[in-house]
Amino acid sequence: MLLDKKPDHYSLVRKLAPDFKHISSYLLEKRLVVTITDKNLGCAVCSTDWIKNQTLQTLSSLEDYELCSPLVANHVLAKKWKAMSELSELAGKYSIPQLPEYFASMLDKTRANHWHYIPRFYVIPKIHKNLVKARPIVPCHSIVQTPTGVFVSKSLKPIIKSAPFIIHRSKDLVLKLSKLSLSHYRWINGTWNKLFIVSGDVVAFYPHVNVSLAHEIALNEFKRYSITVKNAHNIHRHTQEVKLFNLVLSAADDDLLMQFDGRVYLQK
Repeated sequence: MLLDKKPDHYSLVRKLAPDFKHISSYLLEKRLVVTITDKNLGCAVCSTDWIKNQTLQTLSSLEDYELCSPLVANHVLAKKWKAMSELSELAGKYSIPQLPEYFASMLDKTRANHWHYIPRFYVIPKIHKNLVKARPIVPCHSIVQTPTGVFVSKSLKPIIKSAPFIIHRSKDLVLKLSKLSLSHYRWINGTWNKLFIVSGDVVAFYPHVNVSLAHEIALNEFKRYSITVKNAHNIHRHTQEVKLFNLVLSAADDDLLMQFDGRVYLQK
């Protein structure tokens, strides 16, 4: 059956929907912010004071962040530009397709307006916690070393995919558990022992990763994959790509700058 007009409930929904300008003025008047939440649990409305206080509290951790002078920030940025330029030249020297242009893709843009391209630090609420806490976010999608992060990610994906002991996401964990066939108890040393699943959590995971150790592990895995799979019959290309990958790791992760409220910080 064809309808000449939509049912009445559609117009009712439109009437009930609040006016955007009205919402905007209300949020400004009450100093409120609508933001996403950790673990994608929907939107949350927070006061601007809570957002700012939580951000400053997070950045005040001397173990994780260091306030930088403009001089130090400029020095770090100059090192990054130099590193990306050298990576582009090295990829060209090794005749690796597309990489020279890709590594250099953010150089001119970030150098022309370099302060604009320091990522802006912010926090989002963890509403699943009993006392609502904040999760730090540093969006690095448009900085000078962005291409290196993408390159590392793509280089490691086949290695991660081939590792049976790595769980990729919650859904992956559930599927793997559903395929297990285990009894609830096991006979060990003359007694029945109940089996448990044990999980752990790393507090503030990203700032607390040992970067040099992570790089060492990633490089060793890349070497193994390269010599046994990717470049098994080309030792010269293997040597080139391992050297390039090692330099890319450093450019991607070392000396991460961020800014908040007119100040620049270095992640330690």
